[in-house]
Amino acid sequence: MYRRTDFKISNQELKVKKDTYPMSRIVSAEARALTWRDNAGRIIFWGFLLSYAIWFAALLVLEDYPLSVTFPGFILGAVLFSVGAIYGLSQCGKYELRIEFKHSDETGIQWVSVAKGRRKEEFKLFQEQANKIAQAII
Repeated sequence: MYRRTDFKISNQELKVKKDTYPMSRIVSAEARALTWRDNAGRIIFWGFLLSYAIWFAALLVLEDYPLSVTFPGFILGAVLFSVGAIYGLSQCGKYELRIEFKHSDETGIQWVSVAKGRRKEEFKLFQEQANKIAQAII
């Protein structure tokens, strides 16, 4: 849970807990409510991350061995995908505070999530901080 003391905004930098962002590189800020679709990518990512080696190994040996040998690999892959998806689900938030940030390399400008929360109070706090950041940018 985020508190007001976790955010420090000055003319030079934005500090969120231990992370620091130079104000000269922040273009804008917003607080937004995340949907199921916003979190689906994270869930799928963690599912595949935990299970990809098993899936890859099972598919490689599929042509050399009968299905009875490779079938446990497919079961283990499905179990690990489920574990990863559950972990991804636990990392999802309902609300986020994000900033539009100018990177110093070829990346350019992109949205960066600086805080995520699950409670309405956090969303109100994120909205307040987004307004303060917008005032500090001007």
